[in-house]
Amino acid sequence: MRTADANIADRAGRPAVTHISERALKRFAIVIGLMLTAYLVGFVPGWLSANELEARLARSKELNGAHALKADLAAASLHSSQGRFEEAIVAAGSFFDKLDKEIVAGGGILNNEPALGEAAANMLARRDEIVTMLARGDPAASGVLAGWYFELEQVTNGEK
Repeated sequence: MRTADANIADRAGRPAVTHISERALKRFAIVIGLMLTAYLVGFVPGWLSANELEARLARSKELNGAHALKADLAAASLHSSQGRFEEAIVAAGSFFDKLDKEIVAGGGILNNEPALGEAAANMLARRDEIVTMLARGDPAASGVLAGWYFELEQVTNGEK
């Protein structure tokens, strides 16, 4: 038992010294550097591609919002020109709601294009007037709505 106790005491009493050579450290640093380089070679192109796709998606969402506005406006103009003023009021209401949300949301195509933002503000200012014209069955509302549609068309097509 004394020998076993002596061996244990010897092991615990000796400091565990490991010596790592400079050559081994250089190899380790080179391996780490190569691994980091390989990671970046794979990561950076994917990251750049993702950023580009994110920008394209944001632009597509902006254009989709503009097209939805134009579709509602065209529907309101068409319905009013055909004398279907109830449907025109519904389409105009949808147009004005979407227009208001686009302006309030910020960052959309209405806020990126000063001309379109100004036109949208002017349209919202005349909302009550247009809805009243449609409620009265005034055929002049069709011309106003069609004019707005072509104004939106010119500004948004200039963006493409």
